[in-house]
Amino acid sequence: MMQKSYSLLAATLFASLLFSGCQHEEVSRHRITGTVTYHGTPVPAGAIFFEPDASQGNSGAPSYAQIKDGKFDTAADGLGFIGGPHLVTIEAFDGKVTNGYAPQGAPLTKGKNYLKKFDFPQGDDVELHIEMTEVVK
Repeated sequence: MMQKSYSLLAATLFASLLFSGCQHEEVSRHRITGTVTYHGTPVPAGAIFFEPDASQGNSGAPSYAQIKDGKFDTAADGLGFIGGPHLVTIEAFDGKVTNGYAPQGAPLTKGKNYLKKFDFPQGDDVELHIEMTEVVK
């Protein structure tokens, strides 16, 4: 009888340790909205990516939003961001679909992407306005 009690206790302890490792903290994501222009004109189509800047000690899942007529909103079409230092990358297109290989049209920046570092507040929604001609690499 004592053998069964120890076996049951050992199995219960093992299961609790095993399942405690499966728990994860819920990441708080926030909405980011804004506009994207290129030479002062709204970007017709594209995507904006927010990647936590590991070189500045920020880590976590990246986020993104689709750009339509110069506007983006992670709540409408994307995934919210976590705050802190981020690398922001933009892929911009003319929105003129000519074939299935380029569903958003031709690149506006001749194959170069916008890339810039931002330090976003922790725990708040953000509104961001970007003129792409300032940093295209």
